[in-house]
Amino acid sequence: MPVLLRSKDAPGRKRRAHAKSRRGCGNCKLRRVKCDELKPSCMNCMSFGVSCNYAQNSSSLELAGESVFQLQTHSPQSLSLNETMRNMINKSLMQVSPAGGVDVYQLTEDDLQVLERCQARTISSLAEEKTVHIYRAEGLKLTCCHPFLMHATLAIAMMHERVMAGKTFKEQSTAEIYHSYQATATFRSKLSGPLTPSERDALWIATVLLSTMSLASIDATAPEEAWPLMSSFPTDLDWLEMIQGKNVVWKIADLARPDSAVGRMVIGFKDSRLQAVAKDASGLQALPQELLELLGLDTCVVTKNNPYYRAALCLGNLFGEECNIATLALFYVWIMSMEAEFKQLLRRKDPRALLLLAYWFRKVRSRHVWFLWQRSVLECQAICTYLEQNHSDMPHLENLLLGLRY
Repeated sequence: MPVLLRSKDAPGRKRRAHAKSRRGCGNCKLRRVKCDELKPSCMNCMSFGVSCNYAQNSSSLELAGESVFQLQTHSPQSLSLNETMRNMINKSLMQVSPAGGVDVYQLTEDDLQVLERCQARTISSLAEEKTVHIYRAEGLKLTCCHPFLMHATLAIAMMHERVMAGKTFKEQSTAEIYHSYQATATFRSKLSGPLTPSERDALWIATVLLSTMSLASIDATAPEEAWPLMSSFPTDLDWLEMIQGKNVVWKIADLARPDSAVGRMVIGFKDSRLQAVAKDASGLQALPQELLELLGLDTCVVTKNNPYYRAALCLGNLFGEECNIATLALFYVWIMSMEAEFKQLLRRKDPRALLLLAYWFRKVRSRHVWFLWQRSVLECQAICTYLEQNHSDMPHLENLLLGLRY
């Protein structure tokens, strides 16, 4: 018969005697759960994806270096796990503000569910099949350590859900607006300071997310509300600047370094096809003769001083390509190799530059690329209407606009 002992702190309560072990790991002690004392890692730590530590002075939970976060929110048993994960992530997201003190964004249960849906759906819509697993594994670890990337991840996941639900830019939730703003502000602050290897990797992923968000952020819901028909604003072509900014961050991040955890994600940028899009002179031959004539590129001797030369060359090299997630990097070359003079022509609504942009929009308007669809459809149609209203005397205009409208 078991011996019943009376507890000192609960006089009326009885409990069974048992042998206590103090050899459990530090994480189980911290969480006050029974440890099975398996080494090198107990089952509790393996299940939770944290590093198992039997050191006497262990005082905090740390993410396991090889683990992949899997945020499960569908069963009652997962609630305590999510609370533990939130505490772990929130601790790693604490940062010292420039004015002193600590800035903390406390993740909520809803945030964890957004991150889970991001892993399941949004990431696969942004990365091609051969790299999506790297985004999900390494990208999530970085997200849980860097506030600017956490905000960007939450923002783009919310944006993806909104767009796929058929809601407009004007129907952004307060949470999406907040995370978009915080992502942009904290990202910019990181660009000017010294960076750790982990921050360099996170900076590149944040650049990809922010440039994608800029493409999807269009206020118009009809062509007549879209640029260039609407009144001009300094921010009209910010999406171009964001994509071109990847050139700068590419140099800062230096993903070719040996200690980069995400360098394998961008192997496509070294693809010889990308170089061909920007430099293969045969691209001009793929363009309509009427367009070449309009741009002054129909002569035997083509001068590279022509402000339309590079944009036309890249566009011609893309004519035989279909735009999807696997080929998206090729279509970004058109923007990332865009020269300053050509961008100025776009800002001034030069009709020839606008026509080249409309042709690019026609190539990238694919429902498989959710963040390009609305802008490419609305602004392409807006360009056609603008040219008809303001440059109807332009040679071959009617023929060149055929096929650009839906």
